[in-house]
Amino acid sequence: MDQLEQKRMDSALEAKACALMRQYGFFLPGPAKTFFRELADYLNWNNLKGMM
Repeated sequence: MDQLEQKRMDSALEAKACALMRQYGFFLPGPAKTFFRELADYLNWNNLKGMM
């Protein structure tokens, strides 16, 4: 997998994570929100970080 393909996949996964947070974020339990926050920090997903 080349770097451009990896970047596209990463963007698609971040978009899915953001969609999940928009749809279910209010209802997610604390540990799930913590996981999403740690994931966003680890992968440097700024869009998801902005939703937290």
